[in-house]
Amino acid sequence: MTRKLMAIFALLLQSGRLPPESTITPVRLNDLAGYSEGIVFDSSGAAYVSLPHRDVVLRIRAGAAPETWARLEGPNGHKILPDGTHIIATKHGVIHLEASGKVIDALASRFNNKPLKGPNDLALDGFGGFYFTDPAEAEADQSAHLGQVYYVDAKKQLHLAATGLCYANGLVVRADGRVLFVDDSCTSHVYLYDIIGPGRLVRRRVFAALPDSGRAALDGMTTDAAGNLFVAHYGVGLVEVLDSGGHLVRRYPAGSPLSSNVAFGGMRLEELYVTGAPGEESGPGVLYKLPLAIKGRSSRTLPLKH
Repeated sequence: MTRKLMAIFALLLQSGRLPPESTITPVRLNDLAGYSEGIVFDSSGAAYVSLPHRDVVLRIRAGAAPETWARLEGPNGHKILPDGTHIIATKHGVIHLEASGKVIDALASRFNNKPLKGPNDLALDGFGGFYFTDPAEAEADQSAHLGQVYYVDAKKQLHLAATGLCYANGLVVRADGRVLFVDDSCTSHVYLYDIIGPGRLVRRRVFAALPDSGRAALDGMTTDAAGNLFVAHYGVGLVEVLDSGGHLVRRYPAGSPLSSNVAFGGMRLEELYVTGAPGEESGPGVLYKLPLAIKGRSSRTLPLKH
């Protein structure tokens, strides 16, 4: 990187401004054994990446090769709780694990005596609970908009939080704890719900309608310290940025066509890490980072109570 670019990035970091698209080149970090998803970082800076089609969760430490951390069926979204334990959305439910990768128990697998369709992604709230998406996989279910959002409270009780979605996918609670964002892979819509209590969602409305609906799918999301929303756009190889008003302000190259999930990492949370794959989901995966030089929001930081 030239001194001029370094100076530009330093100024951007100080101001919190998003860098221009033309200045960002994705950095390829790791080639992986399978399509990757669900990235999250622990307090030591180690990354955890799900390989859904390989039934493996990898741990990636700086300067070391990826290592198998846990074996689960169809792992996907991943979060680390304040006590250092982990929760992971899998093919058949949400699993609770120790920091070592050992399974503790299943937090959610059935609702009203019916199995979940296939939990996808997770979002922590400030009340000791978390939300997760359960998308409709079958086309008939998608047409009937049977995708849902669930909530697991601090007592590990499962509640239905939202219905009427086609393929509910990425989700994140805004830092103030008042809003849940959920994207729908079928429609390329990002929805906004008001949170009026733990697991209680009201007033769904469209926050943004992103381009490329029909040939791509919105996937994992995160936010930065300024409140911008970063959306991995699977199929078009982009990470798209929405400002607090829902305006599309950036379309950064993600590094791979199947960009699937995003999380801020690095010493100062100034780099955005992107999971995905360079080709078909059945093939190898990849991990990239985008040197955005802005202040990100850690996936371990809990939203406020209100």
